[in-house]
Amino acid sequence: MTDAPARLNAADGPAPRPLAVLILMSRTGGGHLASARALEAEFRARRPDCRVTIVDLLTDHTAFPFSRMPATYDSVVNRTPRLWHAMWRVTALSPVGRSSAAIVRRLSRSRIEALLRSERPDLVISVHPLVNHLVLPVLERVAPLTPFVTVVTDLGGIHPLWLHPRNAAVYLPTDRAVELAVSRGLPRGRLHAHG
Repeated sequence: MTDAPARLNAADGPAPRPLAVLILMSRTGGGHLASARALEAEFRARRPDCRVTIVDLLTDHTAFPFSRMPATYDSVVNRTPRLWHAMWRVTALSPVGRSSAAIVRRLSRSRIEALLRSERPDLVISVHPLVNHLVLPVLERVAPLTPFVTVVTDLGGIHPLWLHPRNAAVYLPTDRAVELAVSRGLPRGRLHAHG
């Protein structure tokens, strides 16, 4: 008998599955998809066996008519910027933003659950502010041990919907953005400034 630990070989069982990362975004402007692709490239460079899936959550996994809204983003921003600014400000009010997200989540819950169950991610990353309040409550029910992190892609004003209090971590563009998140009640230990 030896004290050496038993060594596993291929005959002892299946190899562990590769890390599965689910990146949630929406095609509202070009920055969210570009950020998602940059994260995908970094994961693949560091962990070649990693499985990264990028999903347009708003278009592909929310109920009609919400699934059509991302297609109108460019028109609203370019043709009626005052309307876009007004929508940004109204949804930045906590009761409006959260209750709007709750309605969309309730109508889209089965689609979001199906996505999470089929992908079985080890890590979920949001690169879009509207995703957080739609997915986090569903993820906590479907896979409560799966970490959910947010990478804020806005360099200017940070919409409050980026800052869900149950994020495992939030990556922000500036120290000023970190201070804003702290002022909105997020624990400093979960906030990281990365330009």
